[in-house]
Amino acid sequence: MNVIYDKAMSNYLLATLMVNTDLVANISYPLSIEDFKPFRSHAIIYECIKALTDNGVKKICLQDIGLVLKNSPKKL
Repeated sequence: MNVIYDKAMSNYLLATLMVNTDLVANISYPLSIEDFKPFRSHAIIYECIKALTDNGVKKICLQDIGLVLKNSPKKL
């Protein structure tokens, strides 16, 4: 099955989620890792954002993503 995936729009969405982490759990805009699977690095970044949000982080910077990746017990 062919999937249309806009990398630029996904970049904007991920950046928005980093600034406003409340959107990650917003039921009005349901997101999952599946939404980012077409581009592996986006799926990994989303997984990091989700993990940080689940731990109560309200604003995420690139260093936070790097720390999650560095300390991840599983290979993302």
